[in-house]
Amino acid sequence: THHVIVYYVNDSDGDTIIFNEKWSTNDDDGSIVPLTIKQRISPKRGRIAYFDGLHYHTSQNPVNSSERIILNLNFG
Repeated sequence: THHVIVYYVNDSDGDTIIFNEKWSTNDDDGSIVPLTIKQRISPKRGRIAYFDGLHYHTSQNPVNSSERIILNLNFG
């Protein structure tokens, strides 16, 4: 099991996106798997997101904010 905690230091744009699909050791066959969005999390100062780190996830770059500051902890 792999877990992720994201702490958002400041208000910003540039969501964290968590997908329904999970990583597995069987994913290395070179095929492209379409990802579907499970959840979008907007960066708000003091917010904490906790999720299963095996879910594919990504972040977006801020467009309207000059910076997006987070603390990302990965543990298993």
